[in-house]
Amino acid sequence: MLMVSATGGHTSVPPPHNSISILSCLVEFGANPIRPQLDRATPICSTVQCVRQHAKEFPAHLRALIKLSTHSDSALHKLEAELIKDQAYKSLIGTTQAIDLIQESDTLPEEAWAVVNHRIATQSSVSAVQQLDTDILKHLAKEFNQLHCHRLGHLGIWVGTSSSDTNG
Repeated sequence: MLMVSATGGHTSVPPPHNSISILSCLVEFGANPIRPQLDRATPICSTVQCVRQHAKEFPAHLRALIKLSTHSDSALHKLEAELIKDQAYKSLIGTTQAIDLIQESDTLPEEAWAVVNHRIATQSSVSAVQQLDTDILKHLAKEFNQLHCHRLGHLGIWVGTSSSDTNG
């Protein structure tokens, strides 16, 4: 969950940056997808090997590439490049992220929030994804004057301006 806390107000006299405008910039997650990486030790790689052996309708050039990928890093990278052209394989190979809930408001609230949902790849971890998210948010926080980023344990990340930041 991303929560932004900033000066509230009314749309007739809006502050330069309000919680919703800041949140809309933080929604840059969609522009920074986590790059999928095919790893031989993952279940999807085993599944692809099974497809090669049993799905005769699978394209011959991909079946050959799958076979080579068991021992060739170059073939593995070429296979990855081919598979991620298909959204289903891309989602199975890597960590996905989607902003699927966002607070609605017809005012300029002091707080606004959005939920970023991840399906974490088997070769990744919760802490790795949290670090990537934090890095994106820290980068974006620099764009706003006096904006601070704080991790709220496993719940998410809170972003606040110094005027709304009660933790210092």
